[in-house]
Amino acid sequence: MIEENPYYEVDAVSNSSLKYINPEEGGHPRKYQSFKAGNEKISSLSLDRGKLLHKWVENRDSFEVSEVDAPHEEAIKWLNLVLSLEKEWSKDNLEELPSETLESFILSTKEKITFHDNYKKKEAILALFHSFSGYYNFIKYPSNKIALTRATRDILFNCYQSLYIHPIANDLLFKESEGETVLNEQAIYFEYLNVPCKALLDRIIIDEANKKIKIIDLKTTAKSVALYKDTFDYYHTYRQLAFYKLAIMNLLSDLGYKYISQYKITCHIVAVETFGSFITQVYEVDQTYITKGTQEIISLLSDIKWYNDRGNWEITKDELLENNILSC
Repeated sequence: MIEENPYYEVDAVSNSSLKYINPEEGGHPRKYQSFKAGNEKISSLSLDRGKLLHKWVENRDSFEVSEVDAPHEEAIKWLNLVLSLEKEWSKDNLEELPSETLESFILSTKEKITFHDNYKKKEAILALFHSFSGYYNFIKYPSNKIALTRATRDILFNCYQSLYIHPIANDLLFKESEGETVLNEQAIYFEYLNVPCKALLDRIIIDEANKKIKIIDLKTTAKSVALYKDTFDYYHTYRQLAFYKLAIMNLLSDLGYKYISQYKITCHIVAVETFGSFITQVYEVDQTYITKGTQEIISLLSDIKWYNDRGNWEITKDELLENNILSC
């Protein structure tokens, strides 16, 4: 399990939130409002693996993996539902939870998940639950360790090995040269176009003597890294890096750096496959992409302000201005 980061609770615009307002990414003003209300947040196995790899790369020595294997995602949901009921019961009761009460929690919550729907008999459901008792005790008595499935553990290990033996990726992710300032998992809060914004950067290398800054973004991909450009374009990752560059300029100002405009800021993608040979490739992103991303940011932030000023999130600007025309 990954600990909660207070960054995610800060009410500000992030690059990832912009996709919910961007029609090119299936966005809509109502979707953006829904995201802001916490209703559009996604959690997926691939996303969690990416976060775990970031944590492992940042500080592998403090990354403690539990000997307990995590079960199927639906099983985890079930166990957490049971645990929440047990905690609620314990608030009003000092004695130990009776076994029959725990059984009632197990049976009632099993109906709320799509996991082994063929288990109908009470005895079979209870036996299934108790087969996960090791993981249930793991989440019931928190520690600093993280429980992973065997498959995820193997993927993280192979990704880490691939990154480490790749000479360019190793320089960007693991080395710290004298005179350089390195920031990992750096949260930055700033204003752009009078809109509160936030960014969480994987890694920043600041070389003050030579006026150079490297923004490094670590990406996991379930597709060949040889085809990464398609993914880069599809997910508008260039906008993410442009957002990071804006955040960096504000961070340098807050940290008291001088002559900020003289710094050369470069953006680097370190992409690693999560399958097969776990190939790593490193890309430096051309400035034309950053310019394109900045233009998108300006346009989308302007849209957010437009909707916010009018308090209307139900209909698009193009519809209101009668510009929503289908033509051949």
